[in-house]
Amino acid sequence: MDKKYFYILPYDNVFLLPKEEISARLQSRFSRVKNVALSRDFPQGITVEIRERKLQGLWCPALEDGSLAPANDPQESPQLCFYIDEDGIIFEKAPIFSGAIFLKFLDERGNALRLGEPILPIDEFRKLIQFHQLLNQNLNISITEVILKKDGIYELYTNDHWYIILNEQNDAKITAENLSLALGFQIKKRASSLKYIDLRFGNKIFYKFR
Repeated sequence: MDKKYFYILPYDNVFLLPKEEISARLQSRFSRVKNVALSRDFPQGITVEIRERKLQGLWCPALEDGSLAPANDPQESPQLCFYIDEDGIIFEKAPIFSGAIFLKFLDERGNALRLGEPILPIDEFRKLIQFHQLLNQNLNISITEVILKKDGIYELYTNDHWYIILNEQNDAKITAENLSLALGFQIKKRASSLKYIDLRFGNKIFYKFR
């Protein structure tokens, strides 16, 4: 704001307000900021509206045995996790939480992701969140961890200590309906000893007991 346009006119003139530049700088400097809207408030005022990212869960790099990957920088904590928003965008470092405070995504794919990048294509991430919400609302099943594996395969671990296998092709609503049918008929009497249900193949459902 203390710069001058063509070295003559000050940027703090309401007519010369560089809205795009200010918005970009705020988003670059503050990772929690999702959107910035600036407007002129005549005669010499500025209105700034900031929308923060909505916390959706944690993303943690993991090894193939399911343990958290060590940090590259020895100055950091032994392991690193990051907050992600409703679109799966990484936006801030997070401490390691025990228990199911946040939905946790453990990434075994070995991807090197940075702040501001999505852990999955946004539409794919939203499908997983929608599936999680449908299970919670309709079946009283809570997902505590999602393991992102290679080749677009996901393992979703429930609070009842069994897990669901999905892939990137699954439709959230149809898959939730298939799960409901399987639990209501095929698995109902042995649900307490269930190990996993594989829902990757449409109406063909595979499952295994402990």
